[in-house]
Amino acid sequence: MKISSFTKRTLCALLSAGLLFAASCTEKPKDHAICGYDTEGKHMDQACMTEGMYSFFLSQKKSEFLPVLVLNYKDFSGEYDELWGLTAPDGKTYEEHFSQIALEDAKKIVAANMVLYENFVPQQAYIDLISSTVENHAIEKYGSVMSFEQYLETFGTTYEDYEKLYLLTWNKETLKESLFGDEVGVMQVPDASIKQYYADNYYTVEHIFITTAYQEKIDGTRAPISDAESARRKATAAEIYELVNNGASLSDIAEKYPNDYVVVYPNTSAMDSTGETTNAPELGEALKQMEIGDVRSVDSTFGVHILKRVETNPENYNKSTTIVETIRTKLEEASFEEILATYSQKVTVDDDIVSLHTLAASPMP
Repeated sequence: MKISSFTKRTLCALLSAGLLFAASCTEKPKDHAICGYDTEGKHMDQACMTEGMYSFFLSQKKSEFLPVLVLNYKDFSGEYDELWGLTAPDGKTYEEHFSQIALEDAKKIVAANMVLYENFVPQQAYIDLISSTVENHAIEKYGSVMSFEQYLETFGTTYEDYEKLYLLTWNKETLKESLFGDEVGVMQVPDASIKQYYADNYYTVEHIFITTAYQEKIDGTRAPISDAESARRKATAAEIYELVNNGASLSDIAEKYPNDYVVVYPNTSAMDSTGETTNAPELGEALKQMEIGDVRSVDSTFGVHILKRVETNPENYNKSTTIVETIRTKLEEASFEEILATYSQKVTVDDDIVSLHTLAASPMP
């Protein structure tokens, strides 16, 4: 699914869905930090961020980035704002590193709105819905619109700026739903693409798990085991590894070791080669190094895993609803990012305005 497929016919489909109607362009106001331009090079007032909008957006991003920094520097004894001056892995300061990410995210929001506004703008009912949502938020969280306006002043932002920023952000999600939504999407990912992704990116493994850290009880709880029992189970795991390495099948192991602490998964397990195994990250790291036919014994905090990588059968791609939906989401995200990247090339940034705002100096929202 290339950007070329996003044609006037696609936009007409959005129109038929009742989302949009024709738009126009205006001259660029001087306080716009980030702006989009149409195919004729005209500035699109509806697809841009003013300085106030970008200022508040940067504060929102700060609330996302700061907890990451704090988590990575748990033993840091200085003020949190001093963290921005530390050096990131890419050699930049964290201020520079995260500011670049924030700016790129802002450009993507503008780009998404360019896709919509290049030919169309939302209907009045849609605009009214956004306005009422923002107003209800102001009243529910701050008591009144006036109190919310006073709050926004601390960010150098107006109520109008906030409303427009909310609209831009919502438009991005509206565009995504219009393109890929289950019922309304006009760029649905075909099964053939999901199947191909599965064939190219999924490992298939035979998996035997020997519990060496606890005893699984009948009621589902776990009880600790002695060091001697743990050692005995590890010895069993070593025996099983040798058997599998010498060609024993899953059914052979299940018959020879009916022990309650030996789990022989009845079917091969699929694992995305680009993902991670959350509960036992050691498995993912091992699989990344395995070729077809390789057998590995991998220790985790739960026990010993005997893994054998086998050839992936593309026809099995749809045996798991979870896997299909995971792949579909990945492909949708990739296609959406491609669209945004293409339109981002027509987004301009006023460096003089953007440089006035830093993450360290931005107030937390």
